[in-house]
Amino acid sequence: MTSFSPPDFEFEEAAPVSVETPLEDQEHFAALLSADEPDLTEAPQEAVQVIPLNATGDWTVKVGPPSAAKAAEGRFARRAIAGVTLSPGSQEALFLAALDPTGVADEKIKRQRVSNGWLYRIDDVRMFTTMVNLSPSNDRLLADAVYAADPEFTNATSGLHAVPMPTSHPRFASLIYSCDRAVLREASDLNMDQVSEDNPIDVGSRIIEQPITLVTAAFALGLEPDGSPSFDEDAPTQEEYVAVDGNSRCAAGFKNITFPVRLLPQRLHALYGSPDSLVTLRPSLLNQMTHAERRDLTRKLFKLYSDVYAALRTKEATKGALSDSERRAKNTAAKALNSLTVPATVIVGYIDDDPALHVNQRFATAVREVLQGMNVAPKAFGEGARSGVSAEQAVVALYEANLLGPQSATSNVAESTRDTLIGRTPSASAMAALGLTPTADLRAAVVVREFTRPGPDVTRVLRVPLNVSQIHLKHRAGPVVELALRGYTASRDHKQVDSMRKVLSSGSGGCLWQGLLRTPWEVVDVATDDHVDDLAEVALRQLKAAPALPQGALCLLGVLGMIALVSGGYLLAAGGSAENVAANLENVAGRVGVQRGSVGSVVEDLLEREWGIRLLADAIKRARSGGRPRLIDPESGKFVELPSDHGTAEVNATLRRMLKKDNEPDVEDLTHADKQRRALNEFSQAVVETKDVLRSLLELHSDPRDKIPFMSAQGALMNLEAITDNFKSVVAPRPLDFS
Repeated sequence: MTSFSPPDFEFEEAAPVSVETPLEDQEHFAALLSADEPDLTEAPQEAVQVIPLNATGDWTVKVGPPSAAKAAEGRFARRAIAGVTLSPGSQEALFLAALDPTGVADEKIKRQRVSNGWLYRIDDVRMFTTMVNLSPSNDRLLADAVYAADPEFTNATSGLHAVPMPTSHPRFASLIYSCDRAVLREASDLNMDQVSEDNPIDVGSRIIEQPITLVTAAFALGLEPDGSPSFDEDAPTQEEYVAVDGNSRCAAGFKNITFPVRLLPQRLHALYGSPDSLVTLRPSLLNQMTHAERRDLTRKLFKLYSDVYAALRTKEATKGALSDSERRAKNTAAKALNSLTVPATVIVGYIDDDPALHVNQRFATAVREVLQGMNVAPKAFGEGARSGVSAEQAVVALYEANLLGPQSATSNVAESTRDTLIGRTPSASAMAALGLTPTADLRAAVVVREFTRPGPDVTRVLRVPLNVSQIHLKHRAGPVVELALRGYTASRDHKQVDSMRKVLSSGSGGCLWQGLLRTPWEVVDVATDDHVDDLAEVALRQLKAAPALPQGALCLLGVLGMIALVSGGYLLAAGGSAENVAANLENVAGRVGVQRGSVGSVVEDLLEREWGIRLLADAIKRARSGGRPRLIDPESGKFVELPSDHGTAEVNATLRRMLKKDNEPDVEDLTHADKQRRALNEFSQAVVETKDVLRSLLELHSDPRDKIPFMSAQGALMNLEAITDNFKSVVAPRPLDFS
């Protein structure tokens, strides 16, 4: 074995090592060389001060005798103000709740314009927090609620349950909740928990400063023939003021009010523990008390916290610093005192523009209309919640105008259609009167049908709740998406529902297409696989005989198929990375063309093809049964099972690629001129869609004083200018007109 000899290397002479300057002598970096230990101790908790409610600086609050409230109530009644329509019970509750009942009696009544009439309100009323309550139905949380519209919904379903929509009292400024009282109490408590988590507000170290908006809620076992509430005579209270705006502020105040059970009425002790156990104020607790009991609790709470705060304040002034536990007790008492009152705007009446026809029927709509404009601070409505409110308002408006259901629909069918669309009552009972099996996709089809009914009466009614001057396809699509998704809120989680919302809403027309408006069609019971197959055969005959035969089966199949493609994992939102995914599937570098339209346009394309109709029918059956998506070979008509690693992205890209190829069979052999022509057509279509978007933007800024800040629009303006300049560079000059 040969020995290894290291090669000869030439080494450079090492540079002389410099003598380092001691770190402490490098003045330039002195600030970086400190060895001092930083002070990481927490800052001491600042003392919370009770904020006086009057100009004298006196922080104490006295709960006046009930006789003073009664006298003020009588004084208010003698004013006999036109437009004030409080029930006797809500009028009594108003003056029992007010810190200054005499001031309320003399307060000016203000009018507020809504689309169908005038609301009457009293502003700047400071009330005892314990005399008001959170709403059982918070519009801010509509998009996060779980709805009975989902066939899989049960009372045991977790999450915030959407309670039945309140109706208008036929005579008074009250919202009627016709529902099991225990369900409403649970919903109010969940509302408190949800808003406390989503929208925490600093209450306690400060008083509640921004006013809440209150309206009377009447709790009924059912409704009388004239629409008035049928009360439970044994209930502790039949009416109370609830916050239609300001639930977060109420919740923050409630959380600061913790007290011994012994302060509650004796009959409630067993529900909340021993007399010395501590209980925190909750909506369900207050709802079990009479107004007199709540006022008595208020007096006891002020005394309890005032005594603690005053004693510790005196000790601090005379004996010096308090112990940690005493300081915490003083701050707790101060926070509670600051939370025990709330400023409010109280809705006290309504006059409809057409009282002879509508009487007080549109009061609930008017309250929600005002609410949408109020929710701008501290946390605005989410888009889903805002769309949900508009959708419910639109359904109510169509119902009141007798425009729900087929032309010959009975009142029972119209009511059941309304309940089916809103989705707050069990789908089985609501859809039974329509002759439909309670499936989520059939319910969604009812939603689509009602919002795509044509005619000037429908578009006129929809303009107000949707807040647009002209009704286009995309305006109808918004409420369709929100109401249709309610059928999936129990069986799917929030993330899945939000994903479906994104897919259904994308593109210029969203989940709809023009044929739904131009074709007479209705929803029939397509509940089994055999029904789906029969519907598909009728649709195929209509396709082959078009336009000789009606096209209604194509519409119903298309709607059910559209829901299946989204819920069954066939489609993603328009655009995205489908071109890249399709190229990868075909082992092609870069991108390949795909159908880039909305869900509605994809379905419309499928309905023009025999293989597309068969694919839609198969998707309906597979989505209902929970089967994996599969596609179809357009040439042979045979279904194709997909590889197990194909997810929604791959199915979406493949399906959109199939439609692109079918629309352009010579896609690989296009001439340069063909490619130019098609590129121009795509660009022109994009400009038309941009015009529609601009129209919506202009409608929202119809007031000439309502200008978009330049910095917000600068990027869009620069893009528009660049697009125009670049497009002009490939367009021949406009010919001169010598005529």
